Amino acid sequence: MQDVENTGELLDRSKEGVIKAFFDYDADTGAICWKSWIDPRWNKYKGRYRNFLRERAGKIVKFGRQGHGYLVVGAGGIKGITAHQIVWVLTYGNMPEHHIDHIDGNPENNKIENLRDVPQKINVRNQRIRKDNTSGVTGVCWCKKLEKWKAQISVDGSRKGLGYYNTIEEAAKAREEFFAKNPQLGYTKRHGKPSISTKDKQKENT
Repeated sequence: MQDVENTGELLDRSKEGVIKAFFDYDADTGAICWKSWIDPRWNKYKGRYRNFLRERAGKIVKFGRQGHGYLVVGAGGIKGITAHQIVWVLTYGNMPEHHIDHIDGNPENNKIENLRDVPQKINVRNQRIRKDNTSGVTGVCWCKKLEKWKAQISVDGSRKGLGYYNTIEEAAKAREEFFAKNPQLGYTKRHGKPSISTKDKQKENT
């Protein structure tokens, strides 16, 4: 949606337009800053505009955090703008087509080289073990009827069984061997690994 108040260029109030109007990104340092100047029409009240120039203009953005650890901020009447969306738009000029995946799994590492635009089915193949997992191993569950461990994977929304095993270790190994033989599926080494804290993620990437 675009704004037609006053004269001059229209204000693009879409998320993409707000990102371009309010933020700057330094690809060398990874820093995301507020622009040193914005069109006064973005602020209905002159006092708010003066506050922006005094308190934010040209300074590094202070982000909040979402539940998954993503860095978020509000601007131009839009809440929940993520750091990775800002970096993507200011690098490529448009919003991502699919989902932004943090290649190293650290939601605070928003350098453009750590981001990729992939369908959700590819994104989940780079995720650690889910919090609601009950077996402790992704894709492995206990079959009460057979009293064995079942190994399975998800391919294009459908579950594919990899057999039943006497031990959970054997079932987990079956998945690893399947991934090794089918690299085109895009499962990464991070997939299914135990979750770690943000602090440990930072250590992991140093």
